[in-house]
Parts: sequence; structure tokens; C-alpha cells
Amino acid sequence: MYLKQFNRHWEKDFFYDISFKRDYFEELKQKLENKFILNLIWIRRVWKTTLMKQLIDYLILEKKINRKNIFFYSFDEIWEIKEKIDEYIKITWINLEKEKIYIFFDEVQKIKDFQSKIKIYYDFHTNIKFILSGSSSLYLQKKESLAWRIFETYIKPLNFWEFLRFKKIDYYLEDSLIYKEKIILEFEKYIFRQFIDTIYFREEEIFEYINSLTNKIIKEDITTYFKIEYPDILLKIFRIISNNTWMILEYKNFSNDLDIDQRTLEKYIYYLEEAFLIKKVYNYSTNLIKTERKLKKVYLETTSFCLNKEIDWEIFENYILNLLDLEYFYRVWNKEVDFIQIKDKYSLKPELIWIEIKYKSKIKKEDTKWLKHFHNKYPLKEKIIISKDFLWEIEDYKIKPFYDILKN
Repeated sequence: MYLKQFNRHWEKDFFYDISFKRDYFEELKQKLENKFILNLIWIRRVWKTTLMKQLIDYLILEKKINRKNIFFYSFDEIWEIKEKIDEYIKITWINLEKEKIYIFFDEVQKIKDFQSKIKIYYDFHTNIKFILSGSSSLYLQKKESLAWRIFETYIKPLNFWEFLRFKKIDYYLEDSLIYKEKIILEFEKYIFRQFIDTIYFREEEIFEYINSLTNKIIKEDITTYFKIEYPDILLKIFRIISNNTWMILEYKNFSNDLDIDQRTLEKYIYYLEEAFLIKKVYNYSTNLIKTERKLKKVYLETTSFCLNKEIDWEIFENYILNLLDLEYFYRVWNKEVDFIQIKDKYSLKPELIWIEIKYKSKIKKEDTKWLKHFHNKYPLKEKIIISKDFLWEIEDYKIKPFYDILKN
């Protein structure tokens, strides 16, 4: 009976019927077609479970899969994988050898050594398609047993297009000249409301929601996988980064300020990064070893984590970093280009796009003068300035509003 509560879709004519679909849905549908394990990864509350239930509806409605050939279970309580699959077979009389089976395991990271247990079924039961979800990348550190068997999809918070689509005002982006003011107004709401639950929250409600979420990640998820000697210090580090939006990562000074060992700080930064709370960005060099040793910056994985609720260029910069999934900036002495995007990263001669962030409506020629200092350093494919709402070209700089970047 307990298992049936997780599988309402076994009931005749029942559908989960969740109308709003993340952009990821179409991509995930395609990945159902192959044998590989499909793994949905990111932190809590980004609709991983909802996506799973929408995929179940799709399998029944579009692919005409028998309802009882689809098994869903969430490991909120600790059970063994074999125990649950055996119970499923007992209830449904499914034959794993002869029938095509779709098994959805939610929060699978809570099962110790789940990779080797899934591997046994994958290798010996070719008719099973596994769809997994987990709330952290930390549990993937021992994933070698599933090498070459798994597709990982990172389910991140809402993008701006999804936010508008959820509110049924995505037509704004279809004619940005007419709706420019409304787009900016909605963007300044969205920047702190990238989790679906928070779309209509007031500011104080957002703070409570994010505070609860990040506390659970730090004090429950991270401590599940690592022995944390100072959990309150780990939380404090994240709060400092959240309050600064981005910061130069100087381990020695930072550890002195916190009165902890530098090696401890480096480990804690690593844990926060692996838990999808922060993201490191590196000072670019063609020498990868040199890049690793050079200056680093640290940003938030989503601007919803920002404690500062006044939108400024720093928050906007963090947003563009997340949107384009950027990894590098470039800085020499006191001169800096915000980001470098690399095309053909593994080529012998990768092409670079230099990206400068200006959260203002008017960009003047003098705003680009100092950037010429870098022109001869590396071969550039393109130079872009991302603005608040200004679209123009100054010399060979393309200036684009943020919503134009989104559409591309």
C-alpha cells in the first residue's frame, strides 16, 4: 500500500497533470530514448521531482507505456534499492527480463553506495531505463562505477524566459522595444526570485525561504558527505560571499579574518562549490597551470542567494556569469575585463569573446577606451558589452541589452 502512494499513475486515468514545464523538459524527453541512466542534478527545490512526474505523464500519454511499467520512488526514508525493486515486482508482477521498465528514483543520493547497486541492474537487465535525481554533486564523487553509463543534466533555477512564461507575460520578449520598461521591471523582480516557489513572494518571505534552503544544504547535505569540524564557520563563509555577491578569493587574508587554518578554508570553499552554492572564476591564461595559480573570484550560483537586495552592477554581473556559465575573467594589475568566453575550448587556438558588464542604459565611447589595453594580448573573435537596455555598436564593440543575450 505504501508503494502505491508513490505511484498514483498506476491508477486508471490518473495523471500528475502539471501544466508548466521547465525548458529542460524537451531535452529530457529525448534522453528517455536511449539506454543510459538519466541523472538530474542540482540543489533542492528546482522542480527535479516535478520534471520526473511530467516525464511519467509523457510516457503514458505519448509513448503509450503501460502504467505499471513505470516505477517511482523517493528515498526520503532510507531503504535499500533492491528491497524497493523487489517490492515493486511483487505488487505488479513485472518481468524485468521481458518488459521495458522505467524506474524513477528521487533523492537517490541518500542510499549508501547507490552507484554500485544501480550498476548491477543496469548491466544485467537491459530493459530497465533508470531516471535518477540528487540534490548535490557531492554524492557523485564516487561515481566511477557508473562511468560510461550515465547522462547528467544540471537542473538549475528558472531562467528569465521561464519566469516570464510562468507569469504568462513571455510575449514581452517578442517585442522588446515596446515592452522594454516592463521587461526591466520584471527582471528586477526575477533576479531574486529564481526558485519557482518564490515568484510571488515578498522580500521578507524570500529571505526566509533562501535562509531555510541554504541552511539545509550546508548543515544537512554537506555534512552528510564530509566531516565538518566547524559547521558554523562554513555557514559564515557562505553568508560573507552572499553579502558581497562576488569577491576576490584571497585564502590567506580570508582565513586570517575567520581565524581558521588556510587549508580548512580551502576545503570549505570546495564543499560550497560542489554543493552548487558558489562558483569560482579564474584569471585567464593560455597556460592552464598558471591559470589555476592566479587570482580567483568567487560568485553565487544564483542571484537568489544574494543578501543585498538592491540591484547593482555586481548582482547583474553575477547574473550574466550564471546565464552564460562563464569560467574566466582577465586582470592585470588594476585593469580588468569582466569575463572571457572561450569558443572551441580544447582547440590549439581557441577563440575568445571578451564580455564587459554595464548595468546602465547609456554606454559612451569613453567607457570602452581602457579595454583597448588588452586587444593585442590575445586574438579575439568578438567584444561584447552587455547593458541594461542599450543596443548599439561603438567601433568594434557590440553592445547588447541583457534580454537580447537571453534570446540568443
